[in-house]
Parts: sequence; C-alpha cells; structure tokens
Amino acid sequence: MTTSIIHKVDTSVVGGPKFSETTELAVEAFDVVNIAVGAGESTTADVQPGGEGQIRFLLIKASAYDKLWYKVADNYIELDVQQGYTGKGITAALGSPVQTIEFKNDGDAAVDIVVLVGRMATPSNEGDDSDSDATPGVEGGTDTDSGDSGSHDTGTDAGDSDSGDSADNNANPGDQASSDADG
Repeated sequence: MTTSIIHKVDTSVVGGPKFSETTELAVEAFDVVNIAVGAGESTTADVQPGGEGQIRFLLIKASAYDKLWYKVADNYIELDVQQGYTGKGITAALGSPVQTIEFKNDGDAAVDIVVLVGRMATPSNEGDDSDSDATPGVEGGTDTDSGDSGSHDTGTDAGDSDSGDSADNNANPGDQASSDADG
C-alpha cells in the first residue's frame, strides 16, 4: 500500500519572478526521527533502513541554525536553513545509501532536529526504472502498490553521542572558514 507526501514550494524574488509548485510523491513508508544535539556535540541518527535508491523525500528541520552541520557519505553540509530533497536523485546528490546522518552542533546551545524520510519499502520497487522520467543508466523506483503498511514512525531520539573526530579526509566543519568575504 502506498501513501503520499505532498510537498509545496513557493519562491518569490522581491520585485521579481514567483515560482510555485506542489508535488505529490508516492511512497511506501515514511520515517520521522527526532534528534537532540547538545552544544559542541555530534550525534549520529539512523534515518531509514532501506538500501540504495529507496529514498524519495528527505526533509531536515532544526530548532536553530547556528553552526550546525550534517554529514552524509563523508561530506559535511552546513544546515543553515531547513533543507529538503525530493525525487530519485537524492541518492546521487547525497551519496549512497543514505541510512545514517551525523549531526554536528558547533553552536552554544542545544538544538532539536526533525528528519522526515519518505521511501520505498520493498526492494523489488527500488530498482524498477519503468517510470517515464527515469534517467537512462540510473536506477530508480516506481510508485507501485506493494502491500506494505505505508508508514513507520520511529518517534524516538536516535543515535549515540560521539564528539570524537572521525577518520576521514574531509575537513571538520568547525575548522572551516565561517565566511567568504566579498571583495
């Protein structure tokens, strides 16, 4: 059984163009993960159990956006505003598979984060590229009925606190320059 996530985007430039789009994404399951990250701490959250190509929607929202980062597939991304990803290209944009996200709070106050993931739940649907908008040579999923319950709400705080440095080749976000001067 599928369920839908309705995603609305309204964008306008003052004195310029306006764009508005509503997208209905069919998914077989969704996960809601609530995470608390203390000041100066890191927390890794399990955001979805599926494999490569199963995510169709990812939204990350925080209670504050001061010196906050998230890490997916060895890449740190600054979380300076609510961020969302839609469609089959999520895996290509963030790395594969997106099963865990590490959050790093370099700010002075604790932050609450909510992650909403819409995904395909049956492996048979993750690699079907029969959708007309599928990119040649890239695996994607379909929005077919699979008999899954349609939703899953983890509803729990997730992750182990880990403020130690990880052994990767990417710079720690706290060590990066905080601004790019114009001029």
